[in-house]
Amino acid sequence: VGNSIADLVAGGLYAVIGILSALMARQKTGKGQFVDIAMLDGVVSLLPDAAALFFAEGESPRMGERRLRGGLPQYQTYQTRDGKYLAVGALEDKFWANLSRVLGKPEWADRVPQEGEPRTQEIKEEMTRIFLTRTQKEWLDVLMKEDTCVTAVHSLEETFSDPQVLHRRMLVEIEHPHAGRIKQIGFPIKFSETPGEVRTPAPEMGEHTEEVLRGLGYAPEDLARLRKEGVIR
Repeated sequence: VGNSIADLVAGGLYAVIGILSALMARQKTGKGQFVDIAMLDGVVSLLPDAAALFFAEGESPRMGERRLRGGLPQYQTYQTRDGKYLAVGALEDKFWANLSRVLGKPEWADRVPQEGEPRTQEIKEEMTRIFLTRTQKEWLDVLMKEDTCVTAVHSLEETFSDPQVLHRRMLVEIEHPHAGRIKQIGFPIKFSETPGEVRTPAPEMGEHTEEVLRGLGYAPEDLARLRKEGVIR
């Protein structure tokens, strides 16, 4: 299941950043302002790496090329013997050197693979073969003892039973008025003095319609008329 990235980034994160920035500006200047945020702008802003290549060389990156798109063996996902996957992000020299030794290839350690080198593709193919020789757990048991910048690619079931996810309270349970106890994703920002929490479930369709309209000055008879006309329910 993919994410609606434009909604989450522009409609969510950037909207919050814009509102908070405007509030800070108002505190300093005493003047409010209109904050204009478009989902198009939000998505375009997430293209700095690809845009830099396009502006500099006039090329659009293709899958399997360039350092962050599968072009390097040290920034890649690899399948293990049990059909699961590991994500490798060993771009820095120290990570690559440690990973090379764990893989039984100390001769790779002194030189990080670069784009366009013949050995780069050869190393990628060899790493693909090596990772298939053990299960994900067997690899993690070895890799987690070293500073290799490698992690498991989790399923959702594995994610929400992961000890670190649970320790960070990124899975919480709250009471729903109709469904009873339900699970929700936790609050990702941890404050030392004013900790956030998930207090209520998402509202049902139209749950707060009357409350909002009353706050806007609608009288009970107005609400009754709107309901009769099918405007609200």
